[in-house]
Amino acid sequence: NSDPNVQRHKLRVLLYPPFYATLAWLSYLRYDYSTTITFFATLFEAFAVFNLYVGIQAYLAPFREEAALTKVPIDAKVMFLFNIHIKSKFGLHYRVITDMLVFQYPLWAMVDALISIISSVKGYYCPESYNLHGAHVYLVIVNFASLSLILTALFTYLAVFDEEWKRGKIKAHGMFWCVKGPIMIIFYFGELLLSGLTMAGIIHGTTGETSSDGIAWPASAVKQGIFVILVCTVMCVVSFLMARYFGPDETPAPSLDPDTKRMGVGMALVDAYLGYIPEFLYNVLCCGFDSYRLVRKRVELQARKRHE
Repeated sequence: NSDPNVQRHKLRVLLYPPFYATLAWLSYLRYDYSTTITFFATLFEAFAVFNLYVGIQAYLAPFREEAALTKVPIDAKVMFLFNIHIKSKFGLHYRVITDMLVFQYPLWAMVDALISIISSVKGYYCPESYNLHGAHVYLVIVNFASLSLILTALFTYLAVFDEEWKRGKIKAHGMFWCVKGPIMIIFYFGELLLSGLTMAGIIHGTTGETSSDGIAWPASAVKQGIFVILVCTVMCVVSFLMARYFGPDETPAPSLDPDTKRMGVGMALVDAYLGYIPEFLYNVLCCGFDSYRLVRKRVELQARKRHE
């Protein structure tokens, strides 16, 4: 698709697997700086999640224009588990709620990474255990809740606009799994499962007596090594999947104005990658403003009902 509003988000997401895997490897090579290196890996993860969602929204733009101010109700089944009813799938109410549930994840991911660095420097991060006196256990709990919220929001989003995905031949489900799939695997298996196996003593260190190099490996280092292998394997598979779901598609692009000046290579790189930062902040601020509008509208409606 040559639509710039879609293309720039695809380019940003394609950067996610190689950078995340490289930073994970560096965190293993420099384990003493792993918390700081993980902060930058988290930034790329947040970067990918935001652009996945905004990119899918860009695909839906023609359908929003087609619906205009018309209320389009929808009944959908989410994950084959429960049914939902939405009065207007293109309305402000549903859009704002979804924006809030999605944007909280990248925002919290960055805050979480900063707290990890600060608590690690202060000496109360305790990443090797789930000690209630350390910050790590509480961050994992909040991460679990944050991930659950965004997964629920995106699964619902995919179900609600299923008709639009089919009409526009949009590979939204594949795009979703290319980004959220590795995040789920890394958190549930790389974070929770490996930590549990380490605490149970199944993953344990060595004294160096049986090693060919005579180096002692603590359990935390062994766990980190397995974690990095998992990350690199997952990201390698995802890179091939992205070639299919984030590559060129058959979706017709809008005709460009012949007078439109084409970007040079430098400007294209700035637009695709550096432009993400102000765009992300702008979307978060708009989400906050729209939330205020929504609350104000509901208060006015309730006041009107009371007067009636």
